Amino acid sequence: GVFGCDLTYNPSTGTITSTKVSTTNLTATDGSFTGTVSANSFSKLSGKPVEEITVGTKIQSQNTLAPRVVTNATDKIFYAAMENNTRLYKNNELLATLSKGTSSSIAAADISLGDIIHSDRPVSLRQNGRPLASLAATGSFFIARTRGGSSSYSHAHFGVYPPYADGSIKYIVSNTGTPAAGYVDFSDSNAYDASSNPNGWQSLALTQGTVGQLTITAPVDGSSVPVAGFYWLQSDTPVVITQTTSNSSTWTGHQVDAKLLKEVTREVLSYDEGSQIKFDPDNTGTIVNDNTGSSAWRYSRSDSNLLFAHNDEGDGDGSDGTQGIPWKMCGDSYIIDHGLRGYQIATIEPSIISAYYWNGSAWVLYKTHDLSAASRDSFAVHVEGNDEKGVDNTNFIGQANSDRPWRFIGTGRFALRVNTPSSDLSEVGNNDKKNL
Repeated sequence: GVFGCDLTYNPSTGTITSTKVSTTNLTATDGSFTGTVSANSFSKLSGKPVEEITVGTKIQSQNTLAPRVVTNATDKIFYAAMENNTRLYKNNELLATLSKGTSSSIAAADISLGDIIHSDRPVSLRQNGRPLASLAATGSFFIARTRGGSSSYSHAHFGVYPPYADGSIKYIVSNTGTPAAGYVDFSDSNAYDASSNPNGWQSLALTQGTVGQLTITAPVDGSSVPVAGFYWLQSDTPVVITQTTSNSSTWTGHQVDAKLLKEVTREVLSYDEGSQIKFDPDNTGTIVNDNTGSSAWRYSRSDSNLLFAHNDEGDGDGSDGTQGIPWKMCGDSYIIDHGLRGYQIATIEPSIISAYYWNGSAWVLYKTHDLSAASRDSFAVHVEGNDEKGVDNTNFIGQANSDRPWRFIGTGRFALRVNTPSSDLSEVGNNDKKNL
């Protein structure tokens, strides 16, 4: 039979209103309907947020396939390929044709700000302490934090790349989790004025296809020591944002406490540390944290239309930053270009995940982890080996510390965290920072 109508779902009441109903032979065993179902991003269908149904399996989830942009041209780019005949491009010009298991690097002298790197098959692309910024991570609403303290840094640097159009990005800075206005106010009446409104929003003009360089002085106390800084950023065009910190007011793409910012969301997986920050501090919604079955992983979700991020500067040293990863940005395939001493995985949906390493001639199965019982009510995790930094001949997994690259493939999506080769920690899943 055929059932035709327009359906509108009201998330506040849980009711569905139908209009323009037409039916034909509804006594038949099988039926279908045509029409429009309207729901906002906080509505749920079959217990899942609508955005997870409509976005979750698209290219936004696959950092290994999306084009990436250079926002720091002072450090070389490491890469690794999963399949034979992988073509790697820079600004649409062929750089190399790669065989599976290939891992190498692009010299810093051969890259410039705003270069676009892409491939026709899955690859990893990494700079020291973070992945190359993926266009899959574009958004308009972001939050960042600097740690504060005598060992912290005086300036936060943001590389802002608008791939689709010119625009501007506004930002508000505070030394608490709440702006001076009591809420995030980007209205014209709250614009910055040095005399009358020193805590108002400021802005940076953006040019399509160009990395905007934004430096913000961190808040300080009476003795000029940096204190915790909170940064709310809102753009009028989709952007990719990376963040680093330094003691210089000159934007040079510093690598200290680097991270790729993730847009605010309703569901976040994080490992061990970091601050949860509301995009709208005036929102009375609650962030629910679930640590069940986890040694260090945490699944956080809002119970309403509250949007938040999990973000910190890091430890004020090395090249790591602390970052939570939105569930909608997790993928089902990851590639790591270096050896490992351990890895940590987590998921809130059923997935069977296999880890492989390249032994020089073939992919070798290391282990398979059955997380098929995972759900939003009982998220599942696995911690393999050591979660500390660095790889050497006494701290590694696989056959040797030189085994690389690694690949992780799941039957469903999952978050992955790994170490960097030598200095600070790292993790992936559209993220390569100290904590997801």
